[in-house]
Amino acid sequence: MGEIVSANSIKRILREHGVEPPKGKGKRVSNGSWKKFIAAHMDCTVAVDFFTSPVLTWRGIVDAYSLVFIHHGSRRVWISLPTLSPDEDWVCRQFLGAIWWFEDQGITFRYLIRDRDRKFSAKFDEIIKDQLGHKRAVIKTSVRAPDMNAFVESFLSHAKSECHNNYWYFRSLDQLGRANSTYMTFHNEQRPHQSKSNNVLSLSNHPPVTTGNVKCQKLLGGLLQHYYRDVA
Repeated sequence: MGEIVSANSIKRILREHGVEPPKGKGKRVSNGSWKKFIAAHMDCTVAVDFFTSPVLTWRGIVDAYSLVFIHHGSRRVWISLPTLSPDEDWVCRQFLGAIWWFEDQGITFRYLIRDRDRKFSAKFDEIIKDQLGHKRAVIKTSVRAPDMNAFVESFLSHAKSECHNNYWYFRSLDQLGRANSTYMTFHNEQRPHQSKSNNVLSLSNHPPVTTGNVKCQKLLGGLLQHYYRDVA
């Protein structure tokens, strides 16, 4: 079960983050003001969410959990290795792995957006506040409001339709882990993105190569295909 959040609580949270809610009754507080907040903090915001994948084991089909973190400004993502037991310690370790990975990419952030899934514990929030250095680092979305976490929801939709929905994972988590890792590399370094002028994220600030023979690299048995020009 989720938590009920009053309109006054949402207004207070928005004001704490420098966003003035719309005045008057009957207006959706999360509509314009939330979009303005996201637009103003694109480069310093990361969002996180769980996704599940079915794994066929000797006990039958079980759900494996993975975490994905996405930086709004660059669209770069970090995907955890999967687990069958997403307990508090595992979730906290994944955040530390994510923040170190983003630092290696030259990305720093001040806010982390998450939903109200109970797997995000108080300890998880405290680690985020400690690592990001301020008490307002954690921003919780409203109950049953996936549009407030639209960037990560959009990524998960692509990841499932392009990859995970087309696979059966058997016995161990190794196969799923390789799929997570491969799709993470594909998204960050090979997949073109319309929001980045149809360039791959690693080349978003550089013009595309227009000479050389076009070649195709097939990943995950041909499920993912990366086209590039051979400039050698």
